[in-house]
Formats: sequence, structure tokens, C-alpha cells
Amino acid sequence: MDAWHNVEQTFGPAQVEASLAPFRINFLEAARTHVRKMFLPTSDPTLVEEVVGAISATSPDIGIGVREEGLTHYRTLPEGLLEVDAPKTAINSQNFRQTNMEAAQRHGIEVVLMSGVGHFVMIEDPRTFNRLLEEVLRHLLQNRTDKTAKGKAENCG
Repeated sequence: MDAWHNVEQTFGPAQVEASLAPFRINFLEAARTHVRKMFLPTSDPTLVEEVVGAISATSPDIGIGVREEGLTHYRTLPEGLLEVDAPKTAINSQNFRQTNMEAAQRHGIEVVLMSGVGHFVMIEDPRTFNRLLEEVLRHLLQNRTDKTAKGKAENCG
């Protein structure tokens, strides 16, 4: 379970460095600016400031490392996803970034979209997120039960 908007997107070294440069110059300001952009204009301003404050309070070394990993893991993500035989689901914001549905499908990812939220879907609308997560889990359990029953029936027949 993750928010994958485009699992086939890659960033070259120059793009990664350009993205990291503002964080290296002034981590606090870059982090605050970056995190605010992950919300919608309609997001709860109190929640936005809570998340901005929490993330920008991170040690710059850790924050920059996390950001760099977030940009560079896309180089190996597509192959890794194809190796994973477990079901994969992305609960993505419909409004924050457009999801590349074809890329998700090629990598075995079911996409569930939430509206009215930015990147932090589980924080901005936990009730809807939890309902969707519960639906995903029910669906996975039902598929597992159906496959188990089918396997037993085939072995008996």
C-alpha cells in the first residue's frame, strides 16, 4: 500500500540535484515550501501547519536523505514491483497529482482515488481513507478465500 502516482517516472542525477539544492541551502524554508505544496488550497490550514511544522523540524541530514531516496528509488521501483507477487494497491489523491493508471496497471497496482485531499490522504480525510482501506482489505481477503476454495475444489475433483 502506497501512493504511487507514476511508477515509471525516473529522475536523472541532474534533476535529483536540482530538486535537492534548495534543501541543502535552507532546509527549513525548502521543507516548509515543499510540504505546503502537497496540500490543496482547500485543505484545513491548521492541519497544513501541523504537518509543515512536524516535517520541517526534521534534522536536515535526515530530511535531505529521505527526499533523495524518494527521488532515486524510482530507478529500481518498476523492476521491484514486478518481483512482488503480493497484491499492491495505491490510495492516491485524485486532486494532488494525476495518477498514471496505465503504468500502475502494467505493474499490477490497483489504484483507488480519493477526492478533496492532497498528498497526505490518510491525514486529511482519515474516515474516507480508513473506509477505502477496509474495502481494499475486504476485497483482498475475499479473493484469497475464493482462490483457496477453488484450489480445494480442483484437488477434490
